[in-house]
This record gives sequence, C-alpha cells and structure tokens, in this order.
Amino acid sequence: MYCCVHAASFSGRVALVTGASFGIGAAAARAFAAAGANLVINGRNAERLEAVATDIRKQHPGVQVATLVGDVGKEETHVQLVALALSKFGALHIVFNNAGSAPAAPLLQVTSEQVDGVFDSNVKSIIYGLKHQLPAIAKSASKDNWGVVVNNSSAISQKVKQGYEAMGVYAATKSAVDTLTKFGALEGAPLHVRVLSINVGLAASDGVVALFGAEGGNKFADSATLMSAGMISMEEVAQTVLFLADNKMARFITGSGLLVDAGASIK
Repeated sequence: MYCCVHAASFSGRVALVTGASFGIGAAAARAFAAAGANLVINGRNAERLEAVATDIRKQHPGVQVATLVGDVGKEETHVQLVALALSKFGALHIVFNNAGSAPAAPLLQVTSEQVDGVFDSNVKSIIYGLKHQLPAIAKSASKDNWGVVVNNSSAISQKVKQGYEAMGVYAATKSAVDTLTKFGALEGAPLHVRVLSINVGLAASDGVVALFGAEGGNKFADSATLMSAGMISMEEVAQTVLFLADNKMARFITGSGLLVDAGASIK
C-alpha cells in the first residue's frame, strides 16, 4: 500500500533565502523555520530583515537565524552569504534564490538604469549565486542526501500576452533564469545538488496588491486563470518551494521549472 501523506521536515538542514525581508522570501523563510530548518536570510533593508528574523525566533525558539544585508546583484554578497552559512552552521543544504525586481516599462520606454537594475537583480544574482552556492552545498551533499537550489522565476517566461507589454524586460530576465536553472542542474548533478525553478503566476505580493488592490487583484486573477481562485498567496508559494526542496517528495525534479499559475499560461 502506498502512503500519500508526508509532512516536509528540514530539521538539521540549513536553508538560505534571499530577498527575505518581505513577500515570498519572508513567507518561505517562515515556512522553512516551521519545518525545523536553521536559516540564513538576506535582504537590502536591514530593519525589515531583522523584523522577519525576530518574528521567526519568537515563533520557533529552536531555530537559529543569521541575517546578512546585501545586494545579490553583486558577487561579494554571495561570497559573504555562503561564508556566513558555513561559519555559523557548518553546512549549507538548501537555497531559495528569491530576490528580484520588475521594472514596469515597455521596450520603447525602458531606461538603461532599469535594464541594468533588473538584470543585476534577476540574472547576475542567479549566476553569482550558483557559482558560490553549488560548491558550498556539495560539501555536505551525497548520493543519498542531495542539496537543493530553487530559483524564483515567473510564469511570464512561459507565454507572451497582449496587455503585458510593460513586462518585456522582466520576462527576458526570467527566461534567462529558466535557462540558468538547466545549466545549474547540469553542473550541480555531479555535486549531488538539484537545481530547479518555481514559475509563479499572479501572486499577492506587495507590488501586485499596491497596483491592483487586494480585491482588484483577485478579480484580475479570476479572469486570467482557469481556476478562478484569486491570487496565489505568499504562503502557498512558500509551501511549493518547500515541496521542491524536499528530497522525499521531489527527489527526481531537477533542471526544470514548476509552473504555478492556476492555468493562466494556457487560457
């Protein structure tokens, strides 16, 4: 008889989450902590990042949390993050490369500053991250206990739609994330590290709620998806990240992206 019930447990594991001071990153950090993982969390806003860390310590007294403020578009930030995980916890097992940005400007209007900023946040962050994360994770990975890197991509990399003209540059960076995920999996496999991505549709992020409002965002999601279930919550995205990071439930998933968009890409 097959048993289909499995609660993810990351006790004894060390997870690194970038862009963890709010939104999906903060939700993922809290979810990993609830599942028993010790954490290294990163963000660019020291006050917000420390507030997330303080809340996790309060809610989960047995979990240790280390913080590092820094821009993941810069290679030195990744050097520091990996060094912090190894020095404080002696290992790094899981990474969620979540940090990113999204300039809302059509190709005919986008500025060089916007282009540079989004490629730094969304593409260079993955390149530099994988460069330093894979060897660090490999130190404690094995054939029977793989490490995991989950990259935050987007459903918008899967399909171009009218009405989304302002998202062209952002979509290009997320297509790059999808490709880097495949190459990361190639280089990670000999090191016993799975590399994959999560391609999320319309989620209830701070930016989306600010743009549409909560009610407007849910109505838009209802019209744009097959499920008419409103926006994807931060907690739902976080639980999907945990699923991908779990070596029991997702051990054969590497080099690909999990599309979480309520069917929007085929509507």
